[in-house]
Amino acid sequence: GLRRQLIDLKIAATADTDGNICIIGKNLTADDMRYFANNMVSKCQIVGVFSENEKGFNYICASNSVNLRDFGKQMNDTLNGKGGGSPNMIQGSVACEKAEIEKFFSAKY
Repeated sequence: GLRRQLIDLKIAATADTDGNICIIGKNLTADDMRYFANNMVSKCQIVGVFSENEKGFNYICASNSVNLRDFGKQMNDTLNGKGGGSPNMIQGSVACEKAEIEKFFSAKY
């Protein structure tokens, strides 16, 4: 549908980087977040997809090159989060401000 077309446009418009990519939105479903992560992971080291909720943000992070278990622990410690997963994909939630997420992702490689 239209929702998926808008996500596809965002993915197509995102340039490859040797750093990280962080997508922060509102009202993204778990399926939207997984779709974003799966389709952006080849463009960067780590992709983080965050969706704002009443307590902070839900997240899914994916990587083909970085073990996300250590990254996730550091992110959860820094951003007051909880969650986990596999070395290639983690999910959970953080209780922080949008600017804190952006700062964390811009500093991590």
